[in-house]
Amino acid sequence: MTCCLLFSTLATPYTLGTADGFGYKQLTIALGTFVDGSDLKPTLLSGTQTDTSTVWSPTPILQSIVGGIPATGGQLTIKGKFLMPTTNAMVIFKANAGQTVKFTNVTATVGSECYVNVDNQYCGSNVAVQLRMRNQPADKSGTFSYQQPTLSNVTVSPGSFILTGTGFCPVYTYLKAYVDGIDTAVLPDRFTQTYAQLSFNPNITSGTHTVAINALGNMIAVNKTITITPVLRSVTSVNTQGGLVTLSGVFFCLTANDGTKLPVKVMVADVECTGAVNADSDPNKIVCKLPAGGGSNKPVKVTISGQTTQESINFEYGVPSLNRYTIASGVAQLFGYSFGDTSITTVTFGMTTIKPTKVEVTADGTEAITFDIPKNIRNAFLFVTVNNLNSNRVWFNLVPVLSNISSAHTQGSTITISGDYLFLTDFNTTKLSSTITIGKSDCKNAKELVASSSLSCDMPPGIGQSTGVVTINNQTSNSVSFKYFSPSISQIYQSNNIGHIIGTDFAPTELVNSTAIYLANYTVSDITNITVANYSHITFKIPDSISLGMNNLNISVGSLSSQPNTSITITPTVSKVTNIGVGGGEIHFNGHFLNFFNHTTADISVLPYNITVGPYACGNITSLNSTLFSCQMPSGVGAHHLVTITINNYTTSANDTPTYFNYTSPTISSVSVVTEQGGMVTIFGTNLNTPMTVMFYNSVECQSPSVIPKTNYTQVQCLLPKWTDDSDPPESPQPFVITVGNQKADTLYQYNLDAYHAAKDEKARKARLKWLIPAIVVPVVVGSAAIIGITLILVKKHRENKALKKMFRKFRLVSKDWLLKEIDQSRLLLLVEKK
Repeated sequence: MTCCLLFSTLATPYTLGTADGFGYKQLTIALGTFVDGSDLKPTLLSGTQTDTSTVWSPTPILQSIVGGIPATGGQLTIKGKFLMPTTNAMVIFKANAGQTVKFTNVTATVGSECYVNVDNQYCGSNVAVQLRMRNQPADKSGTFSYQQPTLSNVTVSPGSFILTGTGFCPVYTYLKAYVDGIDTAVLPDRFTQTYAQLSFNPNITSGTHTVAINALGNMIAVNKTITITPVLRSVTSVNTQGGLVTLSGVFFCLTANDGTKLPVKVMVADVECTGAVNADSDPNKIVCKLPAGGGSNKPVKVTISGQTTQESINFEYGVPSLNRYTIASGVAQLFGYSFGDTSITTVTFGMTTIKPTKVEVTADGTEAITFDIPKNIRNAFLFVTVNNLNSNRVWFNLVPVLSNISSAHTQGSTITISGDYLFLTDFNTTKLSSTITIGKSDCKNAKELVASSSLSCDMPPGIGQSTGVVTINNQTSNSVSFKYFSPSISQIYQSNNIGHIIGTDFAPTELVNSTAIYLANYTVSDITNITVANYSHITFKIPDSISLGMNNLNISVGSLSSQPNTSITITPTVSKVTNIGVGGGEIHFNGHFLNFFNHTTADISVLPYNITVGPYACGNITSLNSTLFSCQMPSGVGAHHLVTITINNYTTSANDTPTYFNYTSPTISSVSVVTEQGGMVTIFGTNLNTPMTVMFYNSVECQSPSVIPKTNYTQVQCLLPKWTDDSDPPESPQPFVITVGNQKADTLYQYNLDAYHAAKDEKARKARLKWLIPAIVVPVVVGSAAIIGITLILVKKHRENKALKKMFRKFRLVSKDWLLKEIDQSRLLLLVEKK
């Protein structure tokens, strides 16, 4: 709307329309007043009589603000002077903790009042206000307050307080709520300007409390008083022996804000449950002690600070109470109270329920339930039920029971453990801690075997026997005997002086000192004489003094012996033999078990024996001890003769490392020389014996070699045949090889070819004369004829030429001399041939 400014006296007033809708052209202005009685001060006038542009604009004067509008919004009245707003008039105030708000919807009916419409965005008290009109601020700022909030009702609900009233501010953060002077949070999703819900303080106590609110400094006029009554939700039971009862509910906190204890009384019918306290500092639970008694449907009341629960909750004696249990050989006993009898009592493991075999009262007054533990039961929570009343739950740890542990191979293997309650998980399939201890070893990688109450695990290498136990979830079983497999022998044989035992389940290498070998009357346990390979092969040194023939043998590994007894046949063995020349003589043998004498009778006798060296027999033994003897070797030849010894029908074994005898190899020092016509050849050397072959030039065999007597095998004669090859006999030394048995000696040999060379030269000369004379005469005759023919032709054609004649005479003389010379040479050759 448009407000007009009126003067009571004005010399020559007139109105000049202006852009803002109000203004006066000043020509002559006299002092006067507004019709509303406000003074017109000269200091507010400006300009001159001739100034045609000056507009008079007085400063707005703010005197008061009429507040009290509701938080939902309303009209604010501003009182003062010169309050004639133009289109750019506005009201500015600091609201809601400093928020700047501008209102341009300013109206006025007279110059002393303006009105502003305020929406529902704000609340509070002493809100600072600034007024601005015609681009001029008012002379001062003012304040106003919203209507004071009211609190009509406070309702207690589970978890919170519900407030209803007016003036709660448009935003939940502007409202503060206090319970007993303690700031309590307002829930943002439970708030309007007339409704607020406070978060519940779990420690608030039963009794009388005050509630106040503050809307940005605008406090409630009168605090609200509320009364909180405790709420009982449930109560546990005890057996007839009495005990601790737990009551659950709301507003059960027994300690005030200042730490003082509140008065509390719990009544079960006409019996007080004494010593009530908050259970584990939980403000929603009270624990008290109820004396022994009986019966059911007993009403329970809780009174805190004079406020008593109103709910109808009844208590009942007779709930079974479980204190402890024992387990022995698959039978369990539970101890406690209110166990009823076998007709109304059950025991539940996890999801399995069974009937007890006996319920009785023990000597000390407690009750006991006896039952057989089912074989399929796993560790689980256990409780007793009597007439649909369940006892407290206890964790039932089964004790594993062992009946058998299978044997393991000494190299380690998987074994099976049989028994009852050998489960590695509980009824919820949660893995349980477990160890399997056998002797001093842990059996690793335990697994449940499907469809049987047994386990498998991997035993490490070991020997002997011990006992084993299984511990599951800290419960240890009875012990059961265990043993590794006894050693088993499948083969025994001798190789030289080493015995070999083949079988299974022998000791690990690191435990070889636990192995003992019993051979006849000897015990071999020294680890320097025993080795074990791959748990299946034992080698040991056979005592040299052992008797030939069959000897009993068994072994023990740890405390376990091989069964049944086995035996090994000891045979003589040779490890070394000396060599000798081809003439024979005494040779020496080293070996083992060379016992040639019978010591079992009163008279020591020589046992039957046979010593063969290849094709030869060595006789006349001289036995020094069981490892050394000598015998007489006949004349012979060759090397690599296998030595075989038989004593008392026991012969060196094919398993032994073969021992070979060698006659000394032959040597050649020289060979007598013959011509290519052949002849008797004498070979000089050592160890020359027959049978012998002699080869010359790889193709000529010297026949019928024989040892020259009394030369100690140092000379041999043989007949070297005539050289019959079509080629000439070899001019240079050629291989000359003798073979004595399977041993060779060689040298280089050459015929005496002097006579052969002379005869060959004579034959060559005769052959040359047969072709030399014709070779000389025929060319001479032919040459002479040719010369004569040429001469006649030249004479005939060139007789008249003197120079040609002279040349002819000279040529004739030369030809004649040459011809005579050739004839004389031919005569000389004929003379030599005759001689």
